Amino acid sequence: MAVTKITSETVKAAVRDAKAGREYEKTDPNCEGLRVRVRGGEVTFTVRARLFGKQRRWVVGDVETKPDVARERAAEVRSWCRRGQKPEKLVTEFQTGISIAHQVRAA
Repeated sequence: MAVTKITSETVKAAVRDAKAGREYEKTDPNCEGLRVRVRGGEVTFTVRARLFGKQRRWVVGDVETKPDVARERAAEVRSWCRRGQKPEKLVTEFQTGISIAHQVRAA
């Protein structure tokens, strides 16, 4: 089976599959670690990266997220991991829109 990049059509098909109860992950060959994950009736964009010697997964978008935006977010998360920085606040910003600076002040 040929590996093709994730497109908006791929996401639409994933939504249909999620409604049908299917579960799977589709990898994007254009962005290391990025996957569309269909599980539990939901479709999410996730990125896998190694942080402090352990493989981790972060959600960087949902069905409303465009594939190009998900690629940018995945690259940024992986960049943080390469520098040894925990990307949790970055991922929270992706999911909620609350800036990292505001999260730090609120904490």
